[in-house]
Amino acid sequence: MSCAALISIHPEHARSIISGEKVFEYRKVLPKRDISFLVLYCTAPVKKITAVVEVKGRLVDCLAGIWNKTSRGSGISHSSYLDYYSGKQNASVFELGEVYQMENPMDLSDLPGRKTSPQSFYYLDDEDMEIISKRKRIRPTVASFMDSVGGIHSVEKSASSDHVNH
Repeated sequence: MSCAALISIHPEHARSIISGEKVFEYRKVLPKRDISFLVLYCTAPVKKITAVVEVKGRLVDCLAGIWNKTSRGSGISHSSYLDYYSGKQNASVFELGEVYQMENPMDLSDLPGRKTSPQSFYYLDDEDMEIISKRKRIRPTVASFMDSVGGIHSVEKSASSDHVNH
């Protein structure tokens, strides 16, 4: 099965991803493994797994470089972007693909493994993903109509993992 990671995300950003407004997810640290899917765990007040999102690519670059390539599908303001990466030299981002909303949002306790929300992310195993897959909608909620937004589509997934600072 494909590698998946559970990430914590604020409800407003999850809504922007589900609506298709946000097609890039910024992260200070990217997983070392290539990730095929992000599982979105909405923070308070929701505190539920609300969606599964395909990862089409990832990129690490200087702050200006990432913003220039991704601002159009960022779902956030430039000042929010700069605040998030305050004190950092580089930014990292996932390019998002198909979005599958959960039929019924899930509690973390519905998964057999970890029961706490991730600080950054944690990998999900096949058993976790089997449970999640049974609860997500079969068809994506948003079509991938922004395939070429930002131009990161041409970046190889594996090339960026060497540049991630941990």
